[in-house]
Amino acid sequence: MKIGSTFHILVLFIALLGFSMSSVLFAQQNTERVEAIIAAEQDATASVNQGNWWVYGSCLIGVIAADKTPQPPAARLVGKSPEYVEAYTQAYEKKVQNLQRSAATPGRLTTVFSAGILAMILSSLD
Repeated sequence: MKIGSTFHILVLFIALLGFSMSSVLFAQQNTERVEAIIAAEQDATASVNQGNWWVYGSCLIGVIAADKTPQPPAARLVGKSPEYVEAYTQAYEKKVQNLQRSAATPGRLTTVFSAGILAMILSSLD
């Protein structure tokens, strides 16, 4: 009887140890993912020239260039784990695209507004 209860306690201890180790590994992976996302967003903000994208938005180049998927700097990914690279790449691409769109939108609106004013002026000349 004593051996049976000792065995159950040992099995319970091993099971709890296994669950706690998996949660520690998950927490480490989650921390690494958060670090990758923060670094990617900072790099994306530094790499996008908002003034250029306003100009690009004013012409057709903004429509074409906005569809291009941005590539993260390779130097930032050297020696990193696959999980870090994946999280960094996804966050970088998303942040750059959002910054480009938000910077190009006023340029597009300016072009549309200017074209509307020009059309009204030209139609009033007739």
